[in-house]
Amino acid sequence: MNKLVLFLFLISIFIISVVSCKDETDSLDCTGVVAAYTTTVKAILDTECALSGCHVGTSPAGGLDLSTYTKASAAAKGSKFLCSIEHTCSTKMPLDPSTGTAGEKLSDIQIKVLKCWIEKGTPEN
Repeated sequence: MNKLVLFLFLISIFIISVVSCKDETDSLDCTGVVAAYTTTVKAILDTECALSGCHVGTSPAGGLDLSTYTKASAAAKGSKFLCSIEHTCSTKMPLDPSTGTAGEKLSDIQIKVLKCWIEKGTPEN
């Protein structure tokens, strides 16, 4: 009897885990998204990130300078770039300059452009 109960319990756990398992990866559709540094990405970074006191200048915040293509491209390939702008990791960007805490998240469109830029290999033009 104990073996039957154990067997049924294990089968139940297996069935529950299979049924509750779902694909967490969202496929990114970059169709029609213009995602090149000079055409779209630079404008987003310049207005949201590479501001005085933030990610630009001789001592940029966190040592991360986003003011040029070369520097922005290297940063975008880093592990924390996307999770910071998506607010899914502990470091959330952009910061609110008045409080130093996480500010308003970039728009979904801005995030999609940046994600597509990375997906396409961070093209300059």
